[in-house]
Amino acid sequence: MKKLILAGLIVTIFLSLASVTNAADYMRGQDDNPVLIASYIVHPIGMAAEYAITRPIHWITKQVNLNKLFGSKNTYEDNSFVWE
Repeated sequence: MKKLILAGLIVTIFLSLASVTNAADYMRGQDDNPVLIASYIVHPIGMAAEYAITRPIHWITKQVNLNKLFGSKNTYEDNSFVWE
């Protein structure tokens, strides 16, 4: 119970420290970050690679007949292709 109260207190403190911003606070030239701009291009490529490459590999290695070959244990229900 004490841990739950402490966690709630920590969350309340973090939420109270958050500042409200809006589009009017954006200063062109000063707030441009080249890494952020590059992430707009790289993020969709990374997500496409995850869904096209890594998730099928994960699904293959978790198959009942192949999990011993790859050394994986199927201890949970596989939700690799489920959007949550």
